[in-house]
Amino acid sequence: MLGFALMGRSEVTDIDIDDLTFTADGLELYVPFSKTDQDAQGEIVPVPYGQHPQTWPVRVTPAWLADPATPA
Repeated sequence: MLGFALMGRSEVTDIDIDDLTFTADGLELYVPFSKTDQDAQGEIVPVPYGQHPQTWPVRVTPAWLADPATPA
């Protein structure tokens, strides 16, 4: 869900748990590099809360981190 909301599949596979920071506004995701980041400097991408709680990456990510075997 996080990958669908933000970026392509290749960027999602490079994300570590340490790249996620939960904030009052949602979460921030550090993306180490992407196809558009030719210098590989990385960027911080904000992920705000959405309009529908069932599809908020901010809500389902902590649940998945707690038990990745269970679909969120």
